[in-house]
Amino acid sequence: MNTRRQRRVAHLIQEEIANIFQSDTKGVLPKALITVTHAEVTADLSIAKIYLSIYATQDKQSVLADIQEQAKWIRHQLALRIGKQIRIMPELRFLLDDTLEQAEKIEKLLKDIEIPPEDKDYGLDAYKKLDDLDGSDEEE
Repeated sequence: MNTRRQRRVAHLIQEEIANIFQSDTKGVLPKALITVTHAEVTADLSIAKIYLSIYATQDKQSVLADIQEQAKWIRHQLALRIGKQIRIMPELRFLLDDTLEQAEKIEKLLKDIEIPPEDKDYGLDAYKKLDDLDGSDEEE
């Protein structure tokens, strides 16, 4: 269960890292559209998990590897921005967020499902016929 402090710190880190990716990474990271989708911090605020969506590139894993190589630089930039608001700067762990891709796969699967047309034999009339067959012996 996340405390209020954890949620506030995670939100602050998410916003500032998004700003860092938007403005300060030109020339440092490969050209790709990077979105910070979610951030979580541990109870002791020592580790922050940053979930990223990466677009406009085919090799997302290599972009994520480049980001992980630059984690110290990103952490330093984060410390410059929010260092006075947090006592200890958390270690940054970047993870690939694939929820959008999973949602697209599920949506495609749902669209591809073929639902057969409704069979008229399974309507209420069919059940009445079954009741008539069962009830004929019980009238005695």
